[in-house]
Amino acid sequence: MALRTALSGSIRPVYRITPFASEHLIASTSRAGFHSSTSKREDSKPPSSSSSSQGPQAAPRAQRAPVQTTTVLQDAPPPPPPPPAVARFPFGETPAPRTKPKPSASFTLHPDQPSQVYPKQRRDGSAFEPEPTASRSSSKSTSSPSNPLPNLFGEKKAPRIPMASAMKEIKGGSMLSDNPRYAPITNLPDDESLTHTLYINSTRNNIQLSLQDALGKLGPTISGGTGRTFKGQGRSSVEAAHQATVKMMDRVLEYSRKLPDARIRLRLTFRGMQGSGRETVFNAITGPTGDDFRPFIGRVEDRTPLRWGGRRPRKARRV
Repeated sequence: MALRTALSGSIRPVYRITPFASEHLIASTSRAGFHSSTSKREDSKPPSSSSSSQGPQAAPRAQRAPVQTTTVLQDAPPPPPPPPAVARFPFGETPAPRTKPKPSASFTLHPDQPSQVYPKQRRDGSAFEPEPTASRSSSKSTSSPSNPLPNLFGEKKAPRIPMASAMKEIKGGSMLSDNPRYAPITNLPDDESLTHTLYINSTRNNIQLSLQDALGKLGPTISGGTGRTFKGQGRSSVEAAHQATVKMMDRVLEYSRKLPDARIRLRLTFRGMQGSGRETVFNAITGPTGDDFRPFIGRVEDRTPLRWGGRRPRKARRV
């Protein structure tokens, strides 16, 4: 027993590996976790020089060769031809292109009409010869050398103004006696010339009267609300306009009494068509209230502006 133990501990068995046995050994070691190309485990240390002599090793795995692809366009256009060679001249000059010169049109004077010109050649190259026309002996040529074309519409004449003669008569003074409307204020006699103007402005809500001379206003403007008798909508009433007219007439009469040597010749100027003040003022002057005031009136005018198109008017004021 002791001999058998000693032999087993000192003597190692020797195995003979055949080709069949080597394949079986490689297959079994791959199942146990060994790499298929070597007889060692993947996580083991690199093989030493002593292990290389124990058995054959598998060949390394071949790497995959790269694949090169080439794309060929079947419908690609052919490359453009190279530009033609240009002959070089000394000093860098190039020959001028040979083009056919354009035919230049020449002109000739017509025998009958010296001022008119005609081209000898048309655009298409055909000859152009106009037919001779008989010149009128009565018509006079008004064309100048600077304007070679004939005058097709006849001689130019200045436009006639129908009222030119009438304006001359007005300026000369022949129509002043027939129509006194055109007579200026300065041409009137001294006793008839106007010295003062009474402006009467009638609106929808009020009436305003202002007396002026050549230098400006004479006193404050009188309206329907003067004296605080009428307020608000009452200023547009007939009574307010009548009292305002009476106050203005009293002012003119007082002015004439204080200055008896002063000559007063009034011009009444109405402006505005709205409201009842315009008619009320006219009735007060022409009525018995204005008997002492009417001798001072020399002219009555209406200066109401009339709208013809223009912009939109402002919103009407409502009281």
